[in-house]
Amino acid sequence: MISMRCAVVGFVMWSAVPTTVFAREVEGGSCTLPGQIDGHVRLQAGCRYNASITLSKSDTTLDCAGATLDGQGVRTIGIQIDGRGKKIKNIKVQNCRVENFKNRGVNVTSGVAMKALSKDIQENYKIAPEGVVLENIQVIGAGRGGVYFDSYVSNSTLKDSLVQGAGKVGVYLEQGTRDISILNNTIKENGALTRREGLAIDSSAHNLVEGNVFEANAGGGVFIYKNCGEHFASGKSVLRWQSSDFNKIVNNEFRAQPVGVWIASRQSRDLSKWGCGDPALDKQGRYFEDSANNNFVESNRFCGVEVPVRVEGDNNYVGRNKIDVKSASHVVEPFKDSPKPDGKRSVGNRFASNASYVCE
Repeated sequence: MISMRCAVVGFVMWSAVPTTVFAREVEGGSCTLPGQIDGHVRLQAGCRYNASITLSKSDTTLDCAGATLDGQGVRTIGIQIDGRGKKIKNIKVQNCRVENFKNRGVNVTSGVAMKALSKDIQENYKIAPEGVVLENIQVIGAGRGGVYFDSYVSNSTLKDSLVQGAGKVGVYLEQGTRDISILNNTIKENGALTRREGLAIDSSAHNLVEGNVFEANAGGGVFIYKNCGEHFASGKSVLRWQSSDFNKIVNNEFRAQPVGVWIASRQSRDLSKWGCGDPALDKQGRYFEDSANNNFVESNRFCGVEVPVRVEGDNNYVGRNKIDVKSASHVVEPFKDSPKPDGKRSVGNRFASNASYVCE
């Protein structure tokens, strides 16, 4: 029989199938997780649960109260918010420490495989999670990605949190996502396995990135791009329809990394070995259109960043940023005077009132 002494306070639905959970004893109590969670659930502070949690119902709050979920390097995902093919919304996860999971720390998904998504875009939004709030969580040492907003998730937030030491991308906004807010987080030391960035905005639009600290991520801070449909022949990928447009990157601090913000970060990259499904721009099949336009980068601070802002898309605005005087150039625009792989030059980008300053 599963003990409830320190598991939850609130409304809990228990699974009819017994769940094996490995836990250590804390303060004389039995740290045991429920088999299923909905309503308002509060874990016991101080517990370390060597297990994963899945939330699959709307109007659910999980308050870990500072407790830890430890994947021990063998469990795949720490917290899975999964609609299982049905719409779920109004979900909050707070005060959790999620560490040492093999794949992702937190995964927000419709539960529908990418290759099984509808050709009708609106149908995909109808089944993807909406109104998910992740607040005051610590995601440490995820083997692949720290926090992952999967395809078509919308109107959701990650705030006041720490994402550190993910092997690949710290926070990922997958294709078709929109209106995601990334607010007041510290995103640091991610991407060591494949030299990836702190935050990837991949075929994702109308997002707000504000008040964050991006520090010592292996590839850079924020990369904005449209995936070329990589590994398309495997059947596990789809062609992206959405350009990464109208994203706002404001009032953030970027420290000690190769690039701060890179708009259209794959435009000049040789992707010939990536198995892209999009048509190539050149006869050799090396370069693909990377659509990232109409983005807004303002009032950020860059300290010890080799390339503060690199812009390879069109009609983007970069203004009122404060940039460490050690940086060679405030904004790099490589295709202003030379053609992109499609033969066109960058157009419509505006850079205004960016200033040098001395970092504290």
